Amino acid sequence: MKNRPSREKMEHPTQQERRAFVRFEVPGASLCYREKRLLRKGFSEEFCPVENLSRGGLRMICRMPLRPGRRLSLRLSFEEDDLGIEWGGRVAWIYPVRAADFSFSAGISFDPLEGRKNPEAAAARDALESLEKKYGRR
Repeated sequence: MKNRPSREKMEHPTQQERRAFVRFEVPGASLCYREKRLLRKGFSEEFCPVENLSRGGLRMICRMPLRPGRRLSLRLSFEEDDLGIEWGGRVAWIYPVRAADFSFSAGISFDPLEGRKNPEAAAARDALESLEKKYGRR
């Protein structure tokens, strides 16, 4: 029995990590979003703290319930890095939480950045790669 791996080290095939990119935390990161189906200008909600981030998406806390599958326009701000990203995404999941002034934790998957040649995609991809290099391996 000495050579048998502990239960903690055993990995069940269905419990493997599904994320393609490394998650990391960026101090002071926040976002504003607007639901794409709305024609109004301005954001639906502003200054939502970003709990973690990757090149594939993010987890944030917010005040308003969002429907999974809903498309969003995002503006991410990084106060310590003098950097901003504007891109689109989709609500992947949402759960109720109790966190100060916030009622929900939501996962947002970014619209694909790879293979896009437009300047907005290139700028978003470069900014996320820069943040990953700085904060990804702490």
